Amino acid sequence: MEPSNPAPEAQRSARRRLVRGAFAAPAVLALYSGSAAAMASNLRCVYNRVDAGHRTFPGPADSQDRYVRVQLWSLRHNGSLQHNDKVRWFLSGDDFQALTVGSSVHNPFLGPGQWWQFDPATQSLLHDRLTSDPSWSNGLTGTLVRDGRWVAVRIDATSQGASIIGVVDSSKNHTGSAVSGLCWASFVTAAR
Repeated sequence: MEPSNPAPEAQRSARRRLVRGAFAAPAVLALYSGSAAAMASNLRCVYNRVDAGHRTFPGPADSQDRYVRVQLWSLRHNGSLQHNDKVRWFLSGDDFQALTVGSSVHNPFLGPGQWWQFDPATQSLLHDRLTSDPSWSNGLTGTLVRDGRWVAVRIDATSQGASIIGVVDSSKNHTGSAVSGLCWASFVTAAR
């Protein structure tokens, strides 16, 4: 007795059922939010800078450079310093707030209308935040003038974006890191 060969039509039908069955199997696909992936990618430079091996803490500078910086304000008497007067320098919360406008960057460090005295020589934050114009606080008088000194801003990445957490100073408990202007632009523009 000879083995029976299935008809060619039956073979084609079996092949079709196999192919249809393969495509009918349930499949699970993971979909990611485009904005979440973009934000994670754009914050990569901040994460890399915050990593302990790559933190950067540039000191005060006489001009704006590649780091994100804010300009210091000096307290002047009658438009100039007296011969024996020590320069008093201040950070303005409004300058930090201006960095965050139109972005998802948070500013828990120094709010609008607040001031903080800073000594560029020792790279130290002095006293505490002042909630009013420092020319009328702690017995100081004079006029605040934007001056030629700049300090680097410390930034940290969070799950919600990035936060301004301070300026580069002499404290040893640094978190965050100074970041470059290119890095800053990558996550600020992505959030807009």
